[in-house]
Amino acid sequence: MLLLSITVVKAQYSQPAETLTDKSLLKNYFLQHQELTDAQLQEIKNGRVILELTINESGHTSDFKIIKSLTPDADQEAIRMVKNLIWLPTTKNGNPILDKQEIEVPFHYRNLQRLRSKGYALPLEFADYPSSNSQNIYKFAELEKTPVPILKNSMTLHQYMLSNLIYPEEAFSRSISGTVSLEFVVEKTACHQIS
Repeated sequence: MLLLSITVVKAQYSQPAETLTDKSLLKNYFLQHQELTDAQLQEIKNGRVILELTINESGHTSDFKIIKSLTPDADQEAIRMVKNLIWLPTTKNGNPILDKQEIEVPFHYRNLQRLRSKGYALPLEFADYPSSNSQNIYKFAELEKTPVPILKNSMTLHQYMLSNLIYPEEAFSRSISGTVSLEFVVEKTACHQIS
Protein backbone atom coordinates (compact mmCIF):
# COMPACT_ATOMS: atom_id res chain seq x y z
CA MET A 1 0.00 0.00 0.00
CA LEU A 2 1.34 3.37 -1.05
CA LEU A 3 0.20 6.51 0.76
CA LEU A 4 0.73 9.77 -1.03
CA SER A 5 0.34 13.13 0.68
CA ILE A 6 0.59 16.43 -1.12
CA THR A 7 0.71 19.70 0.75
CA VAL A 8 0.22 22.93 -1.16
CA VAL A 9 2.03 25.88 0.32
CA LYS A 10 1.12 29.31 -0.97
CA ALA A 11 3.87 31.88 -0.69
CA GLN A 12 2.99 34.98 1.27
CA TYR A 13 4.88 38.13 0.40
CA SER A 14 4.63 41.61 1.75
CA GLN A 15 6.09 44.92 0.60
CA PRO A 16 6.20 47.74 3.18
CA ALA A 17 4.90 51.21 2.35
CA GLU A 18 7.43 53.59 0.86
CA THR A 19 7.58 57.07 -0.58
CA LEU A 20 7.87 57.61 -4.32
CA THR A 21 11.14 59.44 -3.64
CA ASP A 22 14.36 57.55 -3.01
CA LYS A 23 16.08 57.96 0.35
CA SER A 24 18.82 60.39 -0.73
CA LEU A 25 16.29 62.71 -2.41
CA LEU A 26 14.03 62.39 0.62
CA LYS A 27 16.79 63.75 2.89
CA ASN A 28 17.25 66.68 0.50
CA TYR A 29 13.50 67.28 0.49
CA PHE A 30 13.42 67.48 4.29
CA LEU A 31 16.44 69.77 4.37
CA GLN A 32 15.28 72.14 1.65
CA HIS A 33 11.60 72.42 2.58
CA GLN A 34 11.79 73.23 6.27
CA GLU A 35 9.84 76.35 7.12
CA LEU A 36 11.17 76.91 10.61
CA THR A 37 12.69 80.29 11.45
CA ASP A 38 16.43 80.59 12.04
CA ALA A 39 15.76 81.05 15.76
CA GLN A 40 13.73 77.82 15.88
CA LEU A 41 16.44 75.94 13.97
CA GLN A 42 19.20 77.32 16.22
CA GLU A 43 17.27 76.00 19.20
CA ILE A 44 17.23 72.53 17.63
CA LYS A 45 20.76 72.60 16.10
CA ASN A 46 20.82 69.02 14.78
CA GLY A 47 18.25 66.43 15.59
CA ARG A 48 15.47 64.31 14.25
CA VAL A 49 11.79 63.76 14.76
CA ILE A 50 10.50 60.20 14.38
CA LEU A 51 6.87 59.86 13.36
CA GLU A 52 4.51 56.94 13.14
CA LEU A 53 1.71 57.29 10.62
CA THR A 54 -1.02 55.23 9.04
CA ILE A 55 -0.97 54.77 5.27
CA ASN A 56 -4.22 53.56 3.75
CA GLU A 57 -4.74 51.41 0.66
CA SER A 58 -4.67 54.51 -1.58
CA GLY A 59 -1.41 55.84 -0.12
CA HIS A 60 -3.06 58.62 1.93
CA THR A 61 -1.64 59.34 5.37
CA SER A 62 -3.37 59.90 8.71
CA ASP A 63 -3.05 59.29 12.47
CA PHE A 64 0.34 60.92 13.00
CA LYS A 65 2.01 59.99 16.27
CA ILE A 66 5.29 61.45 17.49
CA ILE A 67 7.68 58.68 18.57
CA LYS A 68 10.72 60.95 19.18
CA SER A 69 10.17 64.65 19.73
CA LEU A 70 12.51 67.64 19.40
CA THR A 71 10.38 70.72 20.03
CA PRO A 72 6.68 71.35 19.44
CA ASP A 73 7.54 73.51 16.38
CA ALA A 74 9.88 70.87 14.91
CA ASP A 75 7.30 68.14 15.54
CA GLN A 76 4.59 70.07 13.68
CA GLU A 77 7.00 70.93 10.86
CA ALA A 78 7.92 67.24 10.50
CA ILE A 79 4.23 66.32 10.26
CA ARG A 80 3.65 69.08 7.67
CA MET A 81 6.50 67.87 5.47
CA VAL A 82 5.53 64.18 5.72
CA LYS A 83 1.92 65.03 4.78
CA ASN A 84 3.26 66.40 1.48
CA LEU A 85 4.90 63.09 0.52
CA ILE A 86 3.31 60.68 -1.92
CA TRP A 87 3.26 57.11 -0.63
CA LEU A 88 2.98 53.70 -2.19
CA PRO A 89 0.88 51.63 0.24
CA THR A 90 1.97 48.41 1.91
CA THR A 91 1.06 45.41 -0.19
CA LYS A 92 0.40 41.85 0.88
CA ASN A 93 0.33 39.28 -1.90
CA GLY A 94 0.20 42.17 -4.35
CA ASN A 95 -2.88 43.81 -2.77
CA PRO A 96 -2.63 47.19 -1.03
CA ILE A 97 -3.45 47.14 2.68
CA LEU A 98 -3.75 49.63 5.55
CA ASP A 99 -0.53 49.73 7.58
CA LYS A 100 1.53 51.79 9.98
CA GLN A 101 4.97 53.13 9.07
CA GLU A 102 7.71 55.04 10.86
CA ILE A 103 9.69 57.83 9.23
CA GLU A 104 12.59 59.93 10.47
CA VAL A 105 12.69 63.66 9.68
CA PRO A 106 16.16 65.21 10.16
CA PHE A 107 16.80 68.85 11.08
CA HIS A 108 20.32 70.21 10.42
CA TYR A 109 20.82 73.92 11.05
CA ARG A 110 24.34 74.20 9.55
CA ASN A 111 23.45 72.28 6.37
CA LEU A 112 20.40 74.48 5.83
CA GLN A 113 22.46 77.65 6.39
CA ARG A 114 25.05 76.41 3.87
CA LEU A 115 22.34 75.79 1.26
CA ARG A 116 20.71 79.16 1.89
CA SER A 117 24.07 80.93 1.49
CA LYS A 118 24.30 79.36 -2.00
CA GLY A 119 20.78 80.54 -2.85
CA TYR A 120 18.99 77.23 -2.29
CA ALA A 121 16.25 76.38 0.21
CA LEU A 122 15.30 80.02 0.63
CA PRO A 123 11.95 80.54 2.32
CA LEU A 124 9.24 81.77 -0.03
CA GLU A 125 8.28 85.39 0.36
CA PHE A 126 4.65 85.97 -0.51
CA ALA A 127 3.36 89.35 -1.54
CA ASP A 128 0.46 90.85 0.39
CA TYR A 129 -2.42 89.16 -1.34
CA PRO A 130 -6.07 89.30 -0.37
CA SER A 131 -7.22 85.87 0.68
CA SER A 132 -10.57 84.17 0.86
CA ASN A 133 -11.80 81.74 3.49
CA SER A 134 -14.77 80.63 1.39
CA GLN A 135 -13.08 77.34 0.40
CA ASN A 136 -14.75 77.61 -3.00
CA ILE A 137 -12.91 76.18 -5.99
CA TYR A 138 -13.36 78.09 -9.24
CA LYS A 139 -12.56 77.14 -12.80
CA PHE A 140 -10.38 79.65 -14.63
CA ALA A 141 -13.27 80.62 -16.96
CA GLU A 142 -15.45 81.51 -13.93
CA LEU A 143 -13.02 84.09 -12.56
CA GLU A 144 -13.90 87.78 -12.73
CA LYS A 145 -10.27 88.79 -13.25
CA THR A 146 -7.02 87.05 -14.13
CA PRO A 147 -5.12 85.67 -11.12
CA VAL A 148 -2.02 87.62 -10.17
CA PRO A 149 1.27 86.16 -8.94
CA ILE A 150 1.44 85.65 -5.20
CA LEU A 151 5.24 85.60 -4.99
CA LYS A 152 7.16 88.82 -4.41
CA ASN A 153 8.88 90.51 -7.37
CA SER A 154 5.88 89.52 -9.53
CA MET A 155 7.45 86.12 -10.10
CA THR A 156 5.01 83.61 -11.57
CA LEU A 157 4.87 79.99 -10.45
CA HIS A 158 6.44 79.00 -13.78
CA GLN A 159 9.34 81.44 -13.26
CA TYR A 160 9.79 80.25 -9.69
CA MET A 161 9.97 76.62 -10.80
CA LEU A 162 12.46 77.40 -13.60
CA SER A 163 14.73 79.26 -11.20
CA ASN A 164 14.54 76.66 -8.40
CA LEU A 165 14.28 73.23 -10.02
CA ILE A 166 17.60 71.53 -10.58
CA TYR A 167 18.14 68.79 -13.14
CA PRO A 168 19.36 65.81 -11.05
CA GLU A 169 23.00 64.93 -11.72
CA GLU A 170 22.20 61.21 -11.92
CA ALA A 171 19.50 61.84 -14.52
CA PHE A 172 21.96 63.94 -16.54
CA SER A 173 24.70 61.29 -16.39
CA ARG A 174 22.24 58.57 -17.46
CA SER A 175 20.67 60.74 -20.21
CA ILE A 176 17.26 60.53 -18.58
CA SER A 177 14.74 63.10 -19.72
CA GLY A 178 11.00 63.46 -19.61
CA THR A 179 8.08 65.62 -18.70
CA VAL A 180 7.12 66.58 -15.18
CA SER A 181 3.42 67.11 -14.60
CA LEU A 182 2.25 68.82 -11.43
CA GLU A 183 -1.16 68.87 -9.83
CA PHE A 184 -1.61 70.54 -6.48
CA VAL A 185 -4.18 71.72 -4.00
CA VAL A 186 -3.55 75.14 -2.49
CA GLU A 187 -4.54 75.37 1.15
CA LYS A 188 -4.14 78.13 3.68
CA THR A 189 -0.88 76.53 4.87
CA ALA A 190 0.49 76.33 1.26
CA CYS A 191 0.62 73.39 -1.12
CA HIS A 192 -0.71 70.29 0.60
CA GLN A 193 -0.64 67.58 -2.01
CA ILE A 194 1.55 67.37 -5.05
CA SER A 195 1.30 64.49 -7.47
